[in-house]
Amino acid sequence: MPKSEYPHVHMSRFQALADYLAQCTEPEVVLDFAQIETIIDHPLAVSAYTSDSLWVSATLAQVRCWRAVGWRARLHVKGRCVSFTHDAEGGTS
Repeated sequence: MPKSEYPHVHMSRFQALADYLAQCTEPEVVLDFAQIETIIDHPLAVSAYTSDSLWVSATLAQVRCWRAVGWRARLHVKGRCVSFTHDAEGGTS
């Protein structure tokens, strides 16, 4: 994995997702689980499909990655996807 452009963020397999989101200009990005697995080049944990806390808990490294670049996530269990919304405040935890 290439070195992060965001050295203050703990590196995790989700850093690639944060890097992807950092390049997005839309206010919302919706990715299905297969797209996320392609971006992070790793299968998601089974709990990622049903546990909202894995996408929103600020204590988790992956959440800190995308929050550091100004995005918040929301799991859509029925839609089998995650929506990422650009945080107007940017970079907040």
